Amino acid sequence: MPIMCLLHSSKPYELESMWDPLRYDVYLLNLTTGKKQTIVKQIRDRVEVSPGSKYLVWFDYSDYSYYTYHIDSGKKYRISKPSIIRADLETNTTFDYNAPYGSAGWLADDRAILIYDRYDIWKVDPENRKTPKNLTINGRKDKTVHRLLRLDKKNALDEKESQYLIAPMKSPVRWAITAGA
Repeated sequence: MPIMCLLHSSKPYELESMWDPLRYDVYLLNLTTGKKQTIVKQIRDRVEVSPGSKYLVWFDYSDYSYYTYHIDSGKKYRISKPSIIRADLETNTTFDYNAPYGSAGWLADDRAILIYDRYDIWKVDPENRKTPKNLTINGRKDKTVHRLLRLDKKNALDEKESQYLIAPMKSPVRWAITAGA
């Protein structure tokens, strides 16, 4: 297995960064061969590596969608669409870009990534072969925000172990921690 290095470069956008900051081109560099491969250009979010090093994942502000890149095959996948998962900050009232709500992390073996919308947690296939599944079901309907309480953020989640959710109760100040499998 080759040793790869993830590179971010804002060099092409230095002049524009005075009025339009935070744009990057992202590359994978094979440290064995020296070959540099372009993954994505002009993105505003950081690219992260899945725990099993099979995928790269990022949020694209141009269409408010998450994307993955399968490192071995070189294929890119759009894994979320705002019409299904509204993954960007929908309460933004400025002219800035809507930031993503983020991710709860990956399942073991990079089988799926958990993506937040305003209320719910979605299980999303990294190659978009399956329809995203809303794990918390009624968050949007009940206006209840569900977030995963992660004590170990470095490792993938094991679906067989209990996970803890944090969600506000009726009062916006009080929170409940619930266990689920």
